[in-house]
Amino acid sequence: MNEGAIQKEMHAYAELAKWLDTATRLRQLFADASLPLPTPLQRLLSTDGVLSQAEPRIVVPPLQRPKPPGAGDDWIWVDLEQMTETGLAFSILRASAAPMKTQSVLEAVRKLKPDVVDGSIYNLLARYRGTFLLQTDDGWKLGDPESAAVIYNGAAWGPPRVFQKYELAAHRREIILHLLKLHPGGLMTMQIVNLLEGSNHCKAPINKYLLKADMEILQKARRVKRISNSRKWELA
Repeated sequence: MNEGAIQKEMHAYAELAKWLDTATRLRQLFADASLPLPTPLQRLLSTDGVLSQAEPRIVVPPLQRPKPPGAGDDWIWVDLEQMTETGLAFSILRASAAPMKTQSVLEAVRKLKPDVVDGSIYNLLARYRGTFLLQTDDGWKLGDPESAAVIYNGAAWGPPRVFQKYELAAHRREIILHLLKLHPGGLMTMQIVNLLEGSNHCKAPINKYLLKADMEILQKARRVKRISNSRKWELA
């Protein structure tokens, strides 16, 4: 999909979000006037003002990013800055054509994560020795290359199973930011939960408690903010 088509698609979903927001406000107006909700709005909205479970969910367009050669349909990506030392070390070993010495692994991880602590690399190599990692006379190598993500274009790519919980949470937060970009009028936490559950793009666990933590992290990082006098979130 070219850039022009992507912009048109995003504009279409933004307009849809405005329409749904208007429908939610209309529901409140009818409630304030003690009037029954018109049938079209009953079909669109559930009793809590969120998209009805009985109605088709909104199709969320995926985040567009070039995939590495050979990527599977179920592959996701996580920005390298959000990867753990373990995930980076595994990916570096996967990319290496030959076993790597401990110091070489440490230096390679430090290039991607400058604040890495030396001891954390030594510890993870020892922790996973004999399971995910094999130690030879020439250095370290992965027991199964498919157990690590592929580094490509500033991100780590792979099926969800190769990522740790923290990395999957970072994947979920990127989709949350994507949803807020598509909905400039803002979204409440439960609306975000509903949209994530209706999307095939989020491969991380989803529930209101995880989303609450996500929004706190994103707010602290100044990526999102509350809309004044509202329970809605928007991009900061």
